[in-house]
Amino acid sequence: MILQVEYVADPETGFHVVSEEPAPTAEEEEPLHVLPPQPQASPPLDTKEVAKAKERHRALFAQIAQRHRNGPHLVHQGNRETEAVQQKRKEHSEARAI
Repeated sequence: MILQVEYVADPETGFHVVSEEPAPTAEEEEPLHVLPPQPQASPPLDTKEVAKAKERHRALFAQIAQRHRNGPHLVHQGNRETEAVQQKRKEHSEARAI
């Protein structure tokens, strides 16, 4: 059941309902239509290309995981400044030192 409600804006007291129809009671409302549960569909099968790509991904992931387990862990040593940045930093420092 659709209930249409009209409002009027009153500058002093705000919005008010214009329609005089009372809201329907629970007994008057139409029952909800509930769909029966659907059987679980099996997932779609991968194409040969997708299966090959997944296998390649698993192999690369395993290589990376092995490398991270055994290899040296890189430590971030900060950003290296280029010569141009070093020069500008020097100029800036010298200008502020005066």
